[in-house]
Amino acid sequence: MLISHEEIPQVSQNFMNDTHKEDVDIINTIFEAILTFEKENKDPETIDTLYKEWIAHTIDHFTTEEVEMIESEFHAFPMHKGEHDRVLAQMNEVFEAWQKSRDIQVLKVYFIEVIPQWLNSHISTMDAVTANHIGGGMMPAYGHM
Repeated sequence: MLISHEEIPQVSQNFMNDTHKEDVDIINTIFEAILTFEKENKDPETIDTLYKEWIAHTIDHFTTEEVEMIESEFHAFPMHKGEHDRVLAQMNEVFEAWQKSRDIQVLKVYFIEVIPQWLNSHISTMDAVTANHIGGGMMPAYGHM
């Protein structure tokens, strides 16, 4: 397992916490497929399928948050949306590099060195502030999974 649910910060909106839990499950599943591929050097299609599902899930995740930000007139919407756009572009770039090279290290490094740190940082900063705004300034719901 790359990321445990306990490592992920909680925010004051349960719909966001639920989505983050799904994110962690998908990321861990892909990481397991990466380790399997690294050992056996076969079946890159499994990784491709999982990665495409992750991109689709991330688009839905970000769109849901962005709709909530627009509806609640969140002042920092452009900055938060910009970060979403940057991360989606990076996800796509890494996937394209993997598809061209089939070098598993491209994915392994991205999953180990980038994803956990980014996810933790994004949730504890941008998502926490967004969740508090959507909820009318409620405090984070720590410990609720």
